[in-house]
Amino acid sequence: MELSYYTLLVLTLITVVSGNGSSNSTVIYYNGVYVNTTDARVATSRSAHATAQSVYRNFFTKIILNADVHEIDLTILLDSSLSIGASNHKNAKFLLKTMIGVMKRNNFPSRVRTSMYSFSMSGYITREFAFGEVKFRELIRRSIYRSQFQNASYTHLTNALYWMDLKMQRYCRPTAKKVLIIATDGIADDDTMDDQGLNGPVSSLRDHNVETYVVALGEDLDLTRISVIASDSESEHIFYLKDTTYTGKVMEGLMDRMTAHYSKS
Repeated sequence: MELSYYTLLVLTLITVVSGNGSSNSTVIYYNGVYVNTTDARVATSRSAHATAQSVYRNFFTKIILNADVHEIDLTILLDSSLSIGASNHKNAKFLLKTMIGVMKRNNFPSRVRTSMYSFSMSGYITREFAFGEVKFRELIRRSIYRSQFQNASYTHLTNALYWMDLKMQRYCRPTAKKVLIIATDGIADDDTMDDQGLNGPVSSLRDHNVETYVVALGEDLDLTRISVIASDSESEHIFYLKDTTYTGKVMEGLMDRMTAHYSKS
């Protein structure tokens, strides 16, 4: 197959060689712009550490490390549909495991209770574990890791959020801070974009005082729906995971911040 002139331009690689003859960086011609990959890596690292800082400040400092929050019921909802792909599904699991892992063991299960569900199509909502079924930190991390990628063709996000609202109403402790973390790309094949669609369960979750965070998976995101799902102050309730390298840097940054916090306390 013959490539077009413009396709060849996009794929053109120019190696930048330093004065001593060693290759230090690569410049890629992409969409009419030369991009230095060294600069791109630095920018990615800075962006990932900014995400780690956001997770630390807006989730951990506000809720987990807040001495005024005495009980926390945390539900994880993981998108397992075809649109996010196996790689993003795995990245989400790694971050969620890390978020549990950096909490102190003695938080579980008296102060922090967790539950987890996976979803794709209607009828494909899997209870990974309910409140009280998996009580201790390492067992929770192991259960997150073992959750399977469903790879179903459709994403029934609205239906999944309705179910989470019902489950949290029924099983959360009356005095607990109710928190939902949903990892998704925001694609919803069952959203009618009105009060009967995604807005219905989102409004109900807010009415029931559930604070919702979104882990936005991958590059192909439906930012409109993600913004609708996240609790007020979107910049504080949306955490972006772009790829495996990015996820690793976010995890590293989060662990560094939590280690520094515990060393001071």
